[in-house]
Amino acid sequence: MPAVDYCYHRSRRSGYRLLAEEVRDCPMKIEHIAYIAEIARSGSINRAAGRLLVSQPYLSAVLHELEDELGVRLFERHARGVSLTPAGREFLAYGEQICQAAEHIQRLRYTHNGPAAERLTVANIYSFTLLDLFREFAERKSGPGRELAYVEMPNGEIADAVQHGQATLGFFICGSIYEAAVQSELATRGLLLCPLVREPFYAVLSSGHPLFARKSLRAEELVPYSFVVDRAKADFHRKTFPAWFVGGAAPLTFDNNRSALYYLTKAPKCFSVGQRSLNLTNPFVVSGELRYIPLVDSPYPLLTGYVFRSSQPLTPLAQEFIASVQAYFAANT
Repeated sequence: MPAVDYCYHRSRRSGYRLLAEEVRDCPMKIEHIAYIAEIARSGSINRAAGRLLVSQPYLSAVLHELEDELGVRLFERHARGVSLTPAGREFLAYGEQICQAAEHIQRLRYTHNGPAAERLTVANIYSFTLLDLFREFAERKSGPGRELAYVEMPNGEIADAVQHGQATLGFFICGSIYEAAVQSELATRGLLLCPLVREPFYAVLSSGHPLFARKSLRAEELVPYSFVVDRAKADFHRKTFPAWFVGGAAPLTFDNNRSALYYLTKAPKCFSVGQRSLNLTNPFVVSGELRYIPLVDSPYPLLTGYVFRSSQPLTPLAQEFIASVQAYFAANT
């Protein structure tokens, strides 16, 4: 009886879907090569599972079954994680050739059935502005021979999606003081970050908040109120504004920025923090229920930019979308 592991898997066409994967008694598959490559890059089965969006037990089982099938160990296990064995390095060398051949085979339908479809896949953080800009662009540009897709994911996964060819473009956020280090790290992965907007931290308040009418604020003025934050950004803000995490009510965390901002409209004694440019089309901001107020003691500017593979020139469709985003920000920030 084959072991079955249920895990969430991200598909380009269907988003997240629940899969039942048979682990034992199944032959090696091409995706297993990608699994081994990601484990090698991550140096950890647990980190690789997170990036691949599969469960750690499932990925471990695939690795063990693959090693049993091949009759060799692909990784050495140690306290810091895992590293490739000589057999593992040889496996990947041949595996990369197999993956390249598979890509050429998959392109046959395009090379022998007329011109290939022009694709644009945008990987994005949870942003009202960029989502609305993409929707308007897709309505104008979609049609025969074009495939436009939009996926949302945490900031930390954007570069991975672009590097692995799952997205044409990725919109990326970082603090300006980390920009040089981020650019350097991305360059080692064949990626380039192009800045779009630089702005200070903004406090986000609802219309019922006592400080809503202020033109600017200091971080210390928000200490008496409850902090509402996207779960993925909690550790970052804990380091940046530690006073908001000491005493009083514990910060309230939500799975994404949209949920946090919606909560603010229902809880006027709370506040959040973020980038105004990414929420210009937020319906609560447009209606006046939420307001972005600059922090005069913002520790440094925040940078929003886009990431793409430097070795692969952007398609005309991607260039046109970037131009429309640049024009919007130039006119509204």
